[in-house]
Amino acid sequence: MPANIEVKVRLHEPEEMAARVKAVAGEPTAVFSQEDVFFQVPRGRLKMRLTSDSEAEFIYYQRVNQPGPRYSGYFSYRPADSARVEAELSTLFGIKGSVKKKRRLFWLEGARIHLDEVDGLGQFLEVEVPISHPSATHRASALAEKIIARLGIRSSDFEPKAYEELLAM
Repeated sequence: MPANIEVKVRLHEPEEMAARVKAVAGEPTAVFSQEDVFFQVPRGRLKMRLTSDSEAEFIYYQRVNQPGPRYSGYFSYRPADSARVEAELSTLFGIKGSVKKKRRLFWLEGARIHLDEVDGLGQFLEVEVPISHPSATHRASALAEKIIARLGIRSSDFEPKAYEELLAM
């Protein structure tokens, strides 16, 4: 199962953080809008990700809600007929909610840094460090910690919950 070490941070001064990210990672490699539609599955999280530039992608992932760096295992699938898959999943599980965001994507030492503007929630930063092999989990965690330190992120700003959970509150 592919995996990442992930960190989510609520931004109180988004422009200051954007400047810090640009100072260490340069300009964003992409800026785009996304909508994630979440299904009510009994375990883990299942979403359909919609972007304007590609077909829908279905992503199932398991991640505990804890502040700071956390392990996230996932599967993703891009079906030929995403409308049919969405209809089937909606019928089987029902829709839990959706999250719309504008995302700026940066790369730093193989890690993805997202600056997200989430409708109804505000501004966030996410760091995702891919885990190439199960034995590389420690290295991915260390890189996430290094990026957190370089960006001057405080542990009090860590957000343990997913966007869809925050919107449901």
